[in-house]
Amino acid sequence: MWLFTTLGFFSVVQKPNDAFLTVRARVAEDLIQLQAKYMPELSEVIVGAGSDYPYRATIGHEDFARGLAQIARDIHYDNFKNEVSKEDSAERVQIYSQVWKILMELENEPVYPPSVTGERKRAWKRRAFGGIVINKQSKVLLKEPRDHFGGIVWTFPKGSCHADETPEQAIIREVEEETGIIGRIELQIPDAFESETTLNSYFLMSFERETDWKDIETLRIRWANQEEAEKLIGMTTSEAAREQDLAALKLAYQLHRESPE
Repeated sequence: MWLFTTLGFFSVVQKPNDAFLTVRARVAEDLIQLQAKYMPELSEVIVGAGSDYPYRATIGHEDFARGLAQIARDIHYDNFKNEVSKEDSAERVQIYSQVWKILMELENEPVYPPSVTGERKRAWKRRAFGGIVINKQSKVLLKEPRDHFGGIVWTFPKGSCHADETPEQAIIREVEEETGIIGRIELQIPDAFESETTLNSYFLMSFERETDWKDIETLRIRWANQEEAEKLIGMTTSEAAREQDLAALKLAYQLHRESPE
């Protein structure tokens, strides 16, 4: 198993003919902290004993299970990556963020039942919801994702619903989590934008207030007028993402101009 914790990253396996587990790590200090805090039965760190993972240690199944149970009991945070940022280096946090983004591809590959073909596939696509916040100065809120993953340079905050969460609740949460801005939903932008794997809907929002915010997935935020926003979004190298955001921006400003003050 792979195990990501606030103490470090581990690969846990049972080698052939062994009656115990081998806990492997990329960083020796990860194993040292794991032993000190949760698994005192863990052996001393073994250096260079395998073809992969330069550091490893051994432990019995029951001892490992007890330590793992205590790790579970100590989970009191609501965002793993943000918690890691309190405990570890910015470099480690950035690496974990890259892993998180890559693993998102698992949900971006929908498996359709044989009976679902043609237009019916649209209903099976993952739904995502974006917030387009325009303030009283008619400036729109944009975010710059860290590492420009997927070729996206400037875009709108967007995400999927959590369990038992409405689209409206989801987008208010996503805007705050990704930008630190509290927005109020004014209306849903009528058109939905379809990609290969998602069906994206956008909400026009007004600005309410700014929070004391820090999000490791967002490099920075920016307020821009429509012309500036078009140029910033135009920096995105993914044609599909760029054209979708530009179309949503145009619709949002049309509705913003039509809405009463």
